[in-house]
Amino acid sequence: MAFSVVLVAFCVMTSCKDDDVPDVTWPEWPTVSAPEVVTATLKPAAGSGAEISAGGSVRFQAHITDSDNEVRRATLTVTVGGNEIVSEQFRLAGGDVDVDHTFIVPFVSGMNGDVYPAVTLDVTNSLHKTASVTLADAQNVLVKRPVLGDKVYLVTSAGDVYELPRTADNRYSAEVKAPYFESYKIATKLTTDQKIDYSSVVWGLVDGQPAVVTDSSSAGIPSEVNPAAIIKKMNFDAVSFRTVLDLAVVFGSAELQPSSYNGYQEATLSLASGQTYTVTGIGGLATAVDPNFFESVSDSEVKFTGPDGEYTLYYNLSKSRLYVEQRGATYPSALWISGMGLGFPQPPYSLDIDWSGNGWNWTVDVHQRAFCKKTGDGTFEALLYISRNINLKVFQQCGWGGEFQSFNFTRTPENILVDGIEPSDGHKTGDFATGTAFTEGVYLLRLDFNQMSIEIIRR
Repeated sequence: MAFSVVLVAFCVMTSCKDDDVPDVTWPEWPTVSAPEVVTATLKPAAGSGAEISAGGSVRFQAHITDSDNEVRRATLTVTVGGNEIVSEQFRLAGGDVDVDHTFIVPFVSGMNGDVYPAVTLDVTNSLHKTASVTLADAQNVLVKRPVLGDKVYLVTSAGDVYELPRTADNRYSAEVKAPYFESYKIATKLTTDQKIDYSSVVWGLVDGQPAVVTDSSSAGIPSEVNPAAIIKKMNFDAVSFRTVLDLAVVFGSAELQPSSYNGYQEATLSLASGQTYTVTGIGGLATAVDPNFFESVSDSEVKFTGPDGEYTLYYNLSKSRLYVEQRGATYPSALWISGMGLGFPQPPYSLDIDWSGNGWNWTVDVHQRAFCKKTGDGTFEALLYISRNINLKVFQQCGWGGEFQSFNFTRTPENILVDGIEPSDGHKTGDFATGTAFTEGVYLLRLDFNQMSIEIIRR
């Protein structure tokens, strides 16, 4: 059987050879070659020299060759201060081609002095072979940062002008007392009638970011403070183009100060149960305060409902939320809740307490935890927004350590919060999870450690 197969194969091979079919002549394969950037320079668009002021025009020129194939494409990329200002593609044809492109180098953020742009040309030929060149300083142009004066001017959308003297290199600041304004521009020069002089450097809004603008039709930079805000200090960084508005938030007689928590102000003060406090600088006060500790009395007044004591107030500037806690206290005087899928019990609801998004860290944000209100010996209350998928655990201190396990509590009703289970091995985690009767919303949790019970009330 094996012999027969071999014989047949041999006959087939022989018959093919005997047919005297002429050899097929294949087209010649192209000669492999790669493009070469022979020269590349960036120079001022007009005049001589090797430098320009930011905002001036430059001319990029390059000569490209390829010995055996066509150059098809070139891509020019230019960045200044980490900002991409040019990303331009050129269609080319031939083995000896030029790229010639003129553009403006704007004054952009990140320029902490005079800089050479980062200039790269990438080239591709018809065989998809490539070449790349990045300009050295000798082939480049030095971009000079504008020399700013000893002051800049913050000009609001209403036309009010605030003078900001220079306090450090490229930094300007002033103590002010200013009411809310919707937007603003930063100018380096004013006209005789106290208007913005657009012949000088002016910062406004471009594509949603602070940038140098050239005329009055440009958008102003949003102030991003609530309408009830009282501005007490203005800070402008002429390198990052960032403006920081320090706000005055006053609770009772205490003015909140910048907090070690980023984006917060804070104050520590004594609060009395049932006492009404006047609050300034917080818009939408009724939904800004934690309803577990405060009742809204008016647009500018709240009543404290917690027990007498010394508390620290934390105000989140971006979300306009006021948190309260006794951070150094521990059980049985205090109690905390943290976990995943929880939030501040005021609209708009969001998952502020969410380990999954912020790295399981008690010290990153105040809103990573919820301070419970003590209502009696061994009894506490917590008001929380709870989402569908949660991990909720009760802690004896503000941080890792002593915990109360979910499976040690009796629950009323039983099927809203249940014991969390580890899927991999089925053991109880000590966290509360959502049960079959749970629906997303705001819940009041009443914890009684005398009875080791938890009552779950939908609000």
